[in-house]
Amino acid sequence: PHCDTLLDCLGYLLFRGDPKQGLEDLKAKSTPPTMCGRVFRSGESTYLCLDCGADMTCVLCAQCFQHSAHRSHRYRMAASGGSGCCDCGDESAWKRDPHCSLHKVPEDGAKSTVSIIGVVLVFVAFLFVFVSVLFS
Repeated sequence: PHCDTLLDCLGYLLFRGDPKQGLEDLKAKSTPPTMCGRVFRSGESTYLCLDCGADMTCVLCAQCFQHSAHRSHRYRMAASGGSGCCDCGDESAWKRDPHCSLHKVPEDGAKSTVSIIGVVLVFVAFLFVFVSVLFS
């Protein structure tokens, strides 16, 4: 393989081949997150499903609400005080329909099989070890 920089060479080592192709393959194998966790800003709309929420603190952000079964339920919209987060995907927060279509669990029930962030962290750790060995 042709390496123009140290990072190129490390990319070839990490992916055992072309780093661009390795990242594309990794993206193809990755699944979207099954929880939202959006942190609410002050004044942002939140949605409480009166039919399904486990308690009065279990809320959805606007995007998850629009892509969920809760749209057709009894709900209450409120403005966030600037704290809390979206409970989409938190199965303990809902009596039913815990996931919107953006955060649904894959058909086979598996959680995300590959984390791009995890691979990047491994790459960065490898880079630090390589550089420290190189300059020690």
